[in-house]
Amino acid sequence: AKLAESLVSGEFRGRVQLSNSRETNELLRLIKYSYFTVSSRYHGIVSSFANLVPAIGIGWSHKYGHLFGDFGLNDYEVKSPGDAERVESILTTLCDEGSNEFVREKLKARIRELEKANSNMWNHLCVNLEQHYLSK
Repeated sequence: AKLAESLVSGEFRGRVQLSNSRETNELLRLIKYSYFTVSSRYHGIVSSFANLVPAIGIGWSHKYGHLFGDFGLNDYEVKSPGDAERVESILTTLCDEGSNEFVREKLKARIRELEKANSNMWNHLCVNLEQHYLSK
């Protein structure tokens, strides 16, 4: 809460929108049209990435690190909510058009790779299931 308040009232005043909404469709719409997001919720970060929106993840769980690592974006994970300097530094980076676009392109490329790997996995599974059931 302190971090959010400092962002709204500090250097980023007028450029930051806070939402406490619990309405899924409203949140997804907000994420989809954001320049970037700051989230302490895993699915908020996943939703950002799925919409090619850069995200700053603030979380204590190992799953945040794995998610950011899967996308090669470890620098955008903040493990301590009290690390306002680090968050501000990342915010400044993501406000830069070139940096923001770089992250978006990185997300797009990685999502393509994941979609291909996922499709290959399902194809492999279907072939194996067909072989298994046809051999009976």
